[in-house]
Amino acid sequence: IVPFHFFMRTARASVPTTRIDLGYGLFRRINLYGLESFNTSLNYAWKQNPRIWHEVDLLDVSYNHLYYSSDDFTDFLNDNPAIQRSFDEQFIIGTGYTFTISSKHRKPLQGWVLASIGVDEAGNLLSALYRISGPRPEDGYTMFGQPFSQYFRFRPELRYYQPLGGKGEMMVTRLLVNAGIPYGNSEVLPYVKQFYSGGTNGIRAFRSISVGPGNFSPSTENPALVDQTGDIKFEANAEYRFTLAGYFKGALFADAGNIWLSHADPQRPGGEFHWNAALSELAMGAGFGLRFDPDVIVVRLDIATPLRDPALPAGNRWTFDKLRPKVLDNVIFNIAIGYPF
Repeated sequence: IVPFHFFMRTARASVPTTRIDLGYGLFRRINLYGLESFNTSLNYAWKQNPRIWHEVDLLDVSYNHLYYSSDDFTDFLNDNPAIQRSFDEQFIIGTGYTFTISSKHRKPLQGWVLASIGVDEAGNLLSALYRISGPRPEDGYTMFGQPFSQYFRFRPELRYYQPLGGKGEMMVTRLLVNAGIPYGNSEVLPYVKQFYSGGTNGIRAFRSISVGPGNFSPSTENPALVDQTGDIKFEANAEYRFTLAGYFKGALFADAGNIWLSHADPQRPGGEFHWNAALSELAMGAGFGLRFDPDVIVVRLDIATPLRDPALPAGNRWTFDKLRPKVLDNVIFNIAIGYPF
């Protein structure tokens, strides 16, 4: 229903699709805080040919609100201004674009690459309109009395699939690098737009939102207060997949990565990104996966253990010696729907 769909059809592309979304999200950390969001978006997608497709978020509007904060979490935010600003009530009004290309073909044993580049931004159009009416206020621009975010994010991802022969054997690897830059009206990325690592689709040997940033180690008194998020993310994964019997499949995997801050935060020492330290700050883990895959839906159980923890002191981050006394205490179980990548 977007006017330029006629141009797309003349390029022999598949029929383009317009999608309109309206949603409400609720995230609750028990006894800590509750975050709700309202969202509406207009999205347009089309295939240039069977191997190249495009997706454009013409308009994406959301409003985020911290509706509940415990006394402990309120004190934590007061002591951590950068994290507090990421939780501020704010509008996010932006656009985005994702380009995806695949080299997949019909030859059964030939590998293929899937590459995508996603970019999204918020606040540019509104900021331009406000500039026409006068200089920027000292406290920043607002909409309906609430501030709106300004940022730019860059999200490239590269995957390689290599079939290995009989019984569905395949080697799959993934590399992704994400970065976000706040500017203008924003000093930090909104919490819902920050990057995190760990969990079912990331470094599976660590729980979700528990890695980094950098070599930062949260307080041992109450580590649950800290959601470990950042502005930069790097992750590399490798997975060997095979069939066990019928619909039951297995996998051996290894993951590595971390997140970092683009600027130093005194409350999160060691979290800032530095080229010369990034390699030594990678978290690593490995494990085994069991999947039930009847070609309709995939139910997945991954069991992993950490091999390297960047929160440990430099020179002592490999965990081999630490795992021997209590191996089971270091095992992480991940239950999910669908393949991780």
